[in-house]
Amino acid sequence: MEVKPTVQLPSSPYIESHNPQIDEISPPTVRLLLKSIKRLSPPVDGSFVSVYLEISSPIEVFGPFNLDSSNEALLNIERCLQISLTLTLCQSINSGAREFINRQTVSITDVTSMTPLVFLGVNDVSYTLNYEILPGGCASAL
Repeated sequence: MEVKPTVQLPSSPYIESHNPQIDEISPPTVRLLLKSIKRLSPPVDGSFVSVYLEISSPIEVFGPFNLDSSNEALLNIERCLQISLTLTLCQSINSGAREFINRQTVSITDVTSMTPLVFLGVNDVSYTLNYEILPGGCASAL
């Protein structure tokens, strides 16, 4: 019986060993914690603001998250990120209809920079989304 060698790739938290005889390589995954979201400018009239976050792969809608007096809301949403996720941000003013703010597709490369994601909307409405990469990786993509 012939034993096929396993090659160890350069050290990275997102790359695992690979057998070169296997045609399909699973893309790396990271566990991503969406921590909080902050509106960068308060409503001028003191309106009550809630936000909704839609995450693709599979599509799920989270919210409403009510902004506190510092215009921030804790999210505490954990997802596995495999290649990319599309995030759609909407807001609701005074419990009214949802208004689309913006959509972003984020990749593993984007999140490893640890730079907060910025959602630029119309009428100078902008939000920052803070996140962290959790240790341990993902057993499977969610």
